[in-house]
Amino acid sequence: MIKGNKTHAQMIKEAVEYLGSAKPKAIIKWISEKYTNIQINKKSFRTDIIGCSVNHSSSHHFPSMPEFLYFDKQTKTYQLYDPKKHNISESSNEDFNEPLKSEIDNSISFYVKGKSATFATKREKEWKENLGNQIPDYNTNCYEKGLIIDFHFTAMEVNGHPFDVDNLCEPVFSVLINKKGWFKGARPNLQWFRASKIKNIRDGCEILISNQSELKNSVKYKKVLFDRIFDGNLPKNATDNDFISWVKNNSSGRNYSNHFYLKIEFGNKDVNLGDIATGKIKSIIDCLFPVIGGKEKSPEDWKVYVLDVRKGVETLPEDAVRIFVAES
Repeated sequence: MIKGNKTHAQMIKEAVEYLGSAKPKAIIKWISEKYTNIQINKKSFRTDIIGCSVNHSSSHHFPSMPEFLYFDKQTKTYQLYDPKKHNISESSNEDFNEPLKSEIDNSISFYVKGKSATFATKREKEWKENLGNQIPDYNTNCYEKGLIIDFHFTAMEVNGHPFDVDNLCEPVFSVLINKKGWFKGARPNLQWFRASKIKNIRDGCEILISNQSELKNSVKYKKVLFDRIFDGNLPKNATDNDFISWVKNNSSGRNYSNHFYLKIEFGNKDVNLGDIATGKIKSIIDCLFPVIGGKEKSPEDWKVYVLDVRKGVETLPEDAVRIFVAES
């Protein structure tokens, strides 16, 4: 939390005290209009509102939040909890393994508390155990197609090493898909995903599983740095000369930004997007050092703050890939 700023919970309580009874959209709108000096992450506030509820069936996913709101199931509104007025005994028998159904679409989301760890690091085993304890088993007919993962950090590096967003995804994919059975337990069933790393007042991982065939909401970015379509053989490693030469020949040189938005779109619908640690996506990112910085075998891929990946893009030839890089 920035010095002088209130916590999310404090701002939520202030909004509800003023509004009396309101839906999350109205609460977030009131906060954004009052606190114009801070960046409002609507998804983060939406989950925190749930976490502040004494009776929402998914508030247990957010144990660090103070509980002072009462959720009216009929009106989908929140108000300050009054034990003399509100009877919450009816919530005691609800299934607390049920994921949170999004109010935006038919997606499902849940929040995993704790500090995320990257693939092949000392803390990976502990983080995967944490994920396994908090991610529910597959128990719904979501017909899941895509995935949004927001990694929240109080510190954006550990022991002086920044987090690589692609390496953060591997432990989540392993537990969510392979262990818990989402996406029918097979990574190739993942049609798209977006992963972001975000500086926040608490550590955690927000996961949203969607049944939409594509992600419709766009990412805000500043300057487009690279936007090309490659229709040759996709790189198989970080030293693919043909792909690296193509990147160099089509770029204006290294960009000295520390925040990038990277979008990778495949024409091929059979690419395994879930093979994030050693597959096509990893090789492409490692070969983008002429744009994002670094050198061969040592790209500065930690500068990628948002990674957007999709396959089966109909506007692309089957064997082509579109690479889009922008300042974020």
